[in-house]
Amino acid sequence: MAKVSLYRVQDRSGLSRIKGKNIKGLVGYDILKHFVLTIDYKSGHMHVGLPEES
Repeated sequence: MAKVSLYRVQDRSGLSRIKGKNIKGLVGYDILKHFVLTIDYKSGHMHVGLPEES
């Protein structure tokens, strides 16, 4: 049986600071696809929620 990895470690030192913010890590589609994202561009906030069960 193949092992599935949900994370990957990469050198992101070039992204350590973007627009004055300290970047601690990146979350990709493999994780985010399980959640509902609501982005408020005006306030600069993002809400991560669980999807409703059908």
